[in-house]
Amino acid sequence: MTDGPSVDLFDWFNPSRIDFLAEIASSYLQRRPNQMSAVVITHLLPDRPALLSVLAKHLDIERVFAIPYSTDARVVTWSAPRFKTIEPTLDELLDGSVIEKHLAASHAEKIVLFDIGGYGASRLASIAAKLGSRFCGVIEGTESGLLRYEAIKPPVPVICMSRSPTKAAESALVGPACLFSVERILRGIGFANEFKVATVLGYGRIGRSVAQTARLRGYDVLIYDTDPERRLHIIADGFRAPDRKVALAQADLVLAATGQHSWHDDDAKFMRSGAFLASCSSKDVEFNFSKLQQTWPVEQLAVSVHAAEVHSKTLYFLYEGRPVDFADGANLGPFLTLVQAEMLAAASDLLKGGLPAGLHAPSASSRLEILDRWLTAHVDPATGWHRYTPLIRR
Repeated sequence: MTDGPSVDLFDWFNPSRIDFLAEIASSYLQRRPNQMSAVVITHLLPDRPALLSVLAKHLDIERVFAIPYSTDARVVTWSAPRFKTIEPTLDELLDGSVIEKHLAASHAEKIVLFDIGGYGASRLASIAAKLGSRFCGVIEGTESGLLRYEAIKPPVPVICMSRSPTKAAESALVGPACLFSVERILRGIGFANEFKVATVLGYGRIGRSVAQTARLRGYDVLIYDTDPERRLHIIADGFRAPDRKVALAQADLVLAATGQHSWHDDDAKFMRSGAFLASCSSKDVEFNFSKLQQTWPVEQLAVSVHAAEVHSKTLYFLYEGRPVDFADGANLGPFLTLVQAEMLAAASDLLKGGLPAGLHAPSASSRLEILDRWLTAHVDPATGWHRYTPLIRR
């Protein structure tokens, strides 16, 4: 066991977040023997060295799997010499065999899987059978990942961060991040305020944030969700909830936030030619852009804009249909650090044992304690707002 890699290269990012995660890890994980390990599936973005560095002080990180649509070359360069960093294709991640291969090869006494996107779900039964009691369980970080684990009967405990109220606070920031990236890309190709109607697909936590942000940005917002209860909330929140075809037919801009595959080629038949489409999900699932490229003529017009001729309609896909806020790093600030801290506490719960197989919310008592510490660390009581912290450690 090492003391973990240095993060001097990323001290500029925000050392206060590193210090907060280190404090939480020391309280919950303490120092574990060498036989305690983790495999991490994650976005390799500029906030991730802090989490990985802190985690490595308490657990052996056997593998880091970089999610292909959300990697920063600088972070990959940082990670590769410190951890066994693997850059699989998205198809390889979705298949899960590469994850199973490396988990099954572990000799750790106890091992946990940190998953961002539900990629371990397809092989979970096989992994659990091979590792037996040494496999303590999974910490899953996203709503879309939760859906994948819900679709199976997990043979081990799976702690789902999307069931934590702190995840709702993080989700509230995704809408502004998504619209920022959409409008930055559109302005880069010469559009300003030409779009009027924005159709949001999905009205979960993220969909609601996207819709509210779009309304504040001046769009006429239409929303569609398959869930009748959510459609009721759409109307109660002052939005319109027309039928799906109507919502898509009127859209100048489609913002998909269902956490699932939400748009199909045949949808183009009743859409306006010239409409733009973007994913605000946390995972590359809303559009099957690779299949679209194989089926229809697709031309790249700019770095993050592709034109597709689908059923005689010209449609424009932003960021190849991937989560558009990842084009700008998907930085959610210290709110993300709060969720990461809960993940560290969840790892401790799994390593202790005692949780039955199945889906679980993070510990409420741990969450309240972490939240109290987070508020103390990040919120100035005199102003009620974020504390000022220098970006460079003095």
